[in-house]
Amino acid sequence: MVEVNADFTDVESGGDYLPEGQYQAEVESVELKKGARAEYLLWVFSSIESETKGKIGRASCRERV
Repeated sequence: MVEVNADFTDVESGGDYLPEGQYQAEVESVELKKGARAEYLLWVFSSIESETKGKIGRASCRERV
């Protein structure tokens, strides 16, 4: 298993799947998307914790210039 630490401070999150918080999760996908002003990464996670197992979380972030 690979552990990834990512800092998503000040990024928008999407979906009402997982409430805000910290979770142990697996990355389902990461896609490079084109936004109106910049490209961004769309991360999709799946929780592996027993209470929230299988629930999906999404986050998007872009580099600030």
